[in-house]
Amino acid sequence: MRLKMHPETKRTRLLTSMKKIFLKYPFFLFLLPLFFVLHGLTENAGLVPVSGAAMLLLFYLGIALGLLLFFYLFYRQFRKAAIIAFCLLAYQFFFGAVQDLFRDLFPGSFLNKYSFIIPVSLLGFLGLLILLKKRKTIPDKPVLYLNLLFLLLIALDAVQLLRYAVNHKKNEPVVTTILQPCIDCPKPDIYLLLADGYPGNSSVKDLLGYDNSGFETQLKNRGFHIVDSSRSNYNFTAFSVASLLSMNYLPGIKGSNHDKKDLEICKDEMRQSPLLSFLQNDGYRFYNYSIFSFDGYPSYTTPTFLPQKTVPITAQTFTRRIVKDLWYHMATTFRMPSVIHRFKYADQINNEKLYALTQKVISKKSSAPKFVYTHLVMPHHPLYYDSAGNLYPISRLGDFHYHDTARRIGYLQYSNRKLLSLIDSILKASARPPVIFLIGDHGIRELKKPFDDRYQFMTINAMLIPESDYAGYYKGQTHVNQFRIFLNRQFKQQLNLLPDTSYLITE
Repeated sequence: MRLKMHPETKRTRLLTSMKKIFLKYPFFLFLLPLFFVLHGLTENAGLVPVSGAAMLLLFYLGIALGLLLFFYLFYRQFRKAAIIAFCLLAYQFFFGAVQDLFRDLFPGSFLNKYSFIIPVSLLGFLGLLILLKKRKTIPDKPVLYLNLLFLLLIALDAVQLLRYAVNHKKNEPVVTTILQPCIDCPKPDIYLLLADGYPGNSSVKDLLGYDNSGFETQLKNRGFHIVDSSRSNYNFTAFSVASLLSMNYLPGIKGSNHDKKDLEICKDEMRQSPLLSFLQNDGYRFYNYSIFSFDGYPSYTTPTFLPQKTVPITAQTFTRRIVKDLWYHMATTFRMPSVIHRFKYADQINNEKLYALTQKVISKKSSAPKFVYTHLVMPHHPLYYDSAGNLYPISRLGDFHYHDTARRIGYLQYSNRKLLSLIDSILKASARPPVIFLIGDHGIRELKKPFDDRYQFMTINAMLIPESDYAGYYKGQTHVNQFRIFLNRQFKQQLNLLPDTSYLITE
């Protein structure tokens, strides 16, 4: 006769078996990457896509396995191999956090210099290799402790991430901008040309001593209307663009260009853009030639503004810090021209890529109307070209050159010609009259001399609309109302205009 086992006995045996497993096997080597990626995903919830985090985790798990097998050949014991591999991964993952702690505790100390850190680290790992080689075995308790520790940490982060997901979905802002389809409305191609840091003519006059009205005259000769005294609602790019595309002010921001939550709000507002949703639902095809990514429409550029993909997770790692702090120095020391070029000309390379993509899509025949968003980092610094279109050498690039008024004016003149050429291409290739918006996301922010903050918001705002229907646009209008007015006029919407207010974002 078969006797039934008491439930308590079953539980006890299960716990005993689990304890034996956690005592025996060094799971902590693979739990460490899982904790690191999950913790990074939790800290940067909303900024890092889950798919990107999953790929990063698979990469780190592969590295962990590779290290384990490599050191097993040296030790012939999996526990020893796991310990040294674990230490190497922990050094990689937590280097930045420890370095920042030492910088805070010992500012300016030799302890923070790589010339001290790297040799000491190498000696430390060499000592650990020798110490583990001399030991016969690794006891059970440290293995059990590390296994249980990382299981607990992973569980805590998983709960926190789940709570964020539930609350974020519950508190996801409801789009109060109600847009109705317009069946009989004409659907011209729409081009949003965003010239990063393009100031208004009055600020160019007042702060740079240059009259840029010749450019405005050329725009007017092409049929453009220019909003008098136009202003952005925010003085930094991510905030300004998010407000422009959401047609609303940004909810719940602290007002810092380096605050992760603020940047998450900017990303969410772009992702949930009622403008983009309306145009896509109305049959428009979206072409994203900007520096930002949208759901299903990733940016073609090297990220320079919003943190993208897994960068917020990996930013504190040893390899990322080395690239950030030493790679350019090493490239110059060992004369690596291709690396130096990519560092110094990143925005210029992006601009050329986005400009070429826009030129290509202009001539593309399509049965669906187009909405093309092109974002060029010009005339924002770095100041890559002189007024004649000559590219400055690397030795003459740098943020400090942005204070050179003559160079700023020269780059503005170069930008004017590039923008006019792009506009002419659109006008020439369009089968039917297009809509073109040329907008600056913010004004002048950097000068040697003190200046009024209002200049940070003064931007260009020029538009070309079929039949010259500019009745709704007004002097002093801010970007938050740009597409509210347009949708009302072009697609018979009834959107209320918002008060024109500008908010100063800190660096």
